[in-house]
Amino acid sequence: MQNKWPDFLFKVAVRFFCGVFVGVILGVVVGFFWGSGGRRYHSRPAKSFIVEHLNRDDYWPVVFWVGAWGLGAGIISIFTIPHWQAPWYKGIRNRDEDDHSQT
Repeated sequence: MQNKWPDFLFKVAVRFFCGVFVGVILGVVVGFFWGSGGRRYHSRPAKSFIVEHLNRDDYWPVVFWVGAWGLGAGIISIFTIPHWQAPWYKGIRNRDEDDHSQT
């Protein structure tokens, strides 16, 4: 039987990369829309979280925000790999095949 670990590790890497990509996109979208709803009727125009920090040349909160969303989504995508795709999964076997004491 072939070794399943290289395929599994490749799957983990691809899922992490794609999860980070999707998480960064979600972080940017949420960051642009978060913070703009509550100040709609005030004299100051509504600014989103990202725009407000970028206007002040304060990049680290934006980098942390987008990075946290990306890292979180990457970790979630790894932990949602189905258990039957893991290399330690043996599948459903017949009870008679597992009992070798009869031979």
